[in-house]
Amino acid sequence: MNKFIEIIKGVYPDLYIEDYYLNDIGQNNDVLIVNKSLVFRFPKYKNGIIQLRRETEILKSNLSVF
Repeated sequence: MNKFIEIIKGVYPDLYIEDYYLNDIGQNNDVLIVNKSLVFRFPKYKNGIIQLRRETEILKSNLSVF
């Protein structure tokens, strides 16, 4: 789990992490809940990385609608 925290801190160095826990029941992702409000997904498989990139692009394109 420390690996996930290191990754998060690398991307969000100013993020204060008060607490976190791993939700490990996911079939395709490891999910880390940070500060009881932020959800970070880490794909377990290569195909999951591709899917997550696609979801990110869809979300980014939908933000321009608002």
